[in-house]
Amino acid sequence: MRLLLNAGGLNYVISILKDQKANPPTEDNLRLFDTIMLNLQSKHAYDRSAADTLYDLAMEWSKLDLWKRVVSTMFLGRDTMESSKLLSAVEQFGFEELQSV
Repeated sequence: MRLLLNAGGLNYVISILKDQKANPPTEDNLRLFDTIMLNLQSKHAYDRSAADTLYDLAMEWSKLDLWKRVVSTMFLGRDTMESSKLLSAVEQFGFEELQSV
């Protein structure tokens, strides 16, 4: 995965993930997701486009753990989340599940 990141950069890895996405996610999908998250975390970088992509994938895959990682890492204290996204998450996962974020 690092080779992909070094070869084409973050946007390249994101495009691969978008092209290869499956539902449920494959192990490769999850590794690409983790690679993107770790890259953004290690650089303390904020990329709204990357955050939105990861958020959308977590929702599409119905993966609460990934959703929480994206929200706590990419949105809290950095940017606002659209209310429609938050409402969709409440409908999908339930309010009780989202309270710990």
